Amino acid sequence: METVVKEVKTETKPEEVQEKWDKERQRADQAESVAAKARTEAQQYASMLEESKTQLAAAQSKLETSQKETQTKKDELLQMDTALVDQNVITNLEKLEARDRANAQKLDEMSRKLSTYEADRTERIRQENINKARESVLSQCDEEFSPKYRTEALKIADELVDTGKEKRPNDKFEGYILMKKCYRQVSEKETSKEKATVNIDTGKGGAPVVKKEARKSGSMKEVLADMKINQSWRNEPL
Repeated sequence: METVVKEVKTETKPEEVQEKWDKERQRADQAESVAAKARTEAQQYASMLEESKTQLAAAQSKLETSQKETQTKKDELLQMDTALVDQNVITNLEKLEARDRANAQKLDEMSRKLSTYEADRTERIRQENINKARESVLSQCDEEFSPKYRTEALKIADELVDTGKEKRPNDKFEGYILMKKCYRQVSEKETSKEKATVNIDTGKGGAPVVKKEARKSGSMKEVLADMKINQSWRNEPL
């Protein structure tokens, strides 16, 4: 068996590997920092929302009491002889009714805003759950393959979905299947690059053969001069 050994020059240097790992660690730290900030903001947002809802409920209760009192005064006024009613009483009652209407309008506006905030909070929670599922899938793929493949695997996944070659995952399991495929693709590509030699079986047997250049023809003096430059003759039988 003859084996031709070809040297591959695409060998990864240790410092390049370390630099790549440092970048991945930095990316992971940044992602965790962003996630921690988002969790803190979500907690603060939820606390403010609950406090606003409590204040709104108290204001609505106060308005209902005021409206009842105003209506009671109005009913009493209607039962009185209009000729005996002081104009100031009628004016004050009209002011109370106007105040109640203004407050009711403000509370209605506040209620609509809180509904919007509540919907926004629901969306935040939904997005947070998506991010958690995404990170879970990526962490699992990191463990199965390598964290250094994450960035390129994500690029491949985005391209596959954007071009319609793969459907957008609807759940965590589908996301895992897609990302595992992309991680494997990157892994195989990197493994191919890092392969140091390629063995070719010629079926003839024998020791490894190194490709030789043919000796040049010419005078003995020219041949000897060429042999001093090209040392391949040392591997040839005399």
